[in-house]
Amino acid sequence: MKARWFWFSGSPSVVLLIAMAIGCGGGAPTASISTDDSGSETKGVESSGGGAATLTSGTTTSVAQAPITPAKNLFPEVVIKTSAGDFRIRLNAEKAPVTVENFLENYVDRGFYANTIFHHVDPGYIVTGGYGVDLEPKEVRAPIKNEAANGLKNTRGTVTMSRLPEYGDSATSQFFINVTAAASLDYDESKENAGYCVFGEVVDGMDVVDRIAKSEVHDTGDFPQMPVEAVIVTSIERVD
Repeated sequence: MKARWFWFSGSPSVVLLIAMAIGCGGGAPTASISTDDSGSETKGVESSGGGAATLTSGTTTSVAQAPITPAKNLFPEVVIKTSAGDFRIRLNAEKAPVTVENFLENYVDRGFYANTIFHHVDPGYIVTGGYGVDLEPKEVRAPIKNEAANGLKNTRGTVTMSRLPEYGDSATSQFFINVTAAASLDYDESKENAGYCVFGEVVDGMDVVDRIAKSEVHDTGDFPQMPVEAVIVTSIERVD
């Protein structure tokens, strides 16, 4: 139970009276504060019948109000700036709160994506980003919970977290953009398919994504579908 503090002001002759009701009926204790006859103020905490305690007062006093916290934006937007052009994404923190928080606070706000590349392009299917331009893995934060069961589907233009195929809760920084619908990536309880979590969608610049998706690719050994001409992400920034 939370403690509540009440501030009282008034005559210096205020007397604290505490009455404990004992006997038939078993009523709850009542505490009150009264002034002398010249005072007009009566305040106290009363409770009976096991109900919640309420503050009663004979006069109105000024009570400091707690600051109001602005409502959190459940659909923040970011701009992804690349060597192929820029595009804008609207995130969905209503459906994927853990994923959006991870993407923004652990990576976007830290400037993690500056000088990364789209290292995997499957023409007409997906484009994947989040790897270092030097082809070395970047230091990432802890893996997050897979929120693929949030009801969002892998349709054209949606943004989805990459993860290890064998581990549902393994996503960190890498993400991909669906160029076409990919139902096989959706969560499906009946097929025991953990799915891949959709957490946003492209709202402007899908033509840029399509251009990246048409990149000529080659097999480097470690990256079987790397664009021949590197597509570099210069930054990902929040949009006010």
